[in-house]
Amino acid sequence: MNDQKLWEKVCSYQNLRLAWHKVKEKRGGPGVDQMTLDEFEQNLDDNLNTLRDLLVTGDYKPLPVVRIYKDKGNGTKRSIGIPVVRDKVVQQALLLVLSPIFESEFLDCSFAYRPGRSALNAIDMLVALIKKGYKWVLDGDIENFFDSIDHDLLISFVAEDVADTRVLKLIEALLNASVFDNMSIHEEYLGITQGSVISPLFANIFLHRFDQAITAKGYHLIRYADDFVVLEETQEK
Repeated sequence: MNDQKLWEKVCSYQNLRLAWHKVKEKRGGPGVDQMTLDEFEQNLDDNLNTLRDLLVTGDYKPLPVVRIYKDKGNGTKRSIGIPVVRDKVVQQALLLVLSPIFESEFLDCSFAYRPGRSALNAIDMLVALIKKGYKWVLDGDIENFFDSIDHDLLISFVAEDVADTRVLKLIEALLNASVFDNMSIHEEYLGITQGSVISPLFANIFLHRFDQAITAKGYHLIRYADDFVVLEETQEK
């Protein structure tokens, strides 16, 4: 798909409507503007056409993301971002177009946030490798991964497959959306919002280079988001 068609597909009414239906299926609460899914749906055609016009003219700008904190069960909390409904639709519309492009490149060692893959599949691969004699295991995780992703570096990775500056600027706008936290609005230029429908794809794009670097050395890698194991037959390896 050339860049012109890629952008046209992102902005098309059909794609936005499909994105809306996927957003509606997930439900979720209102964002900073307090508009609910039901309220957005009351004027669905007008809302989607207005959104399309904003995208096409380059006037679209995401509203601030509401940040809430959920207990992880281990004494720490995870920050979750809640975009407004229209921004959820834009994120989903972008995901529908970008996901097939990058899914075709991701390696088999990556299991999180991917169609037809799950943590159970990762466990199956782990068990299979152990049975083959790969009994030395390095268990690791990337600390504060989501909160420390560099936006410029992420966009440069996307740009290796997507050259259209309109798509890249839209991604940049979504990444740089302001945050409403503790009754104040502030800018953030590092990290991606957990809770955003497109953040999992961005995470896998960012870590695809990690997957390539490890497997290129002949190591057996299994990665699920920011958690990973590397297996080998001997301790020396």
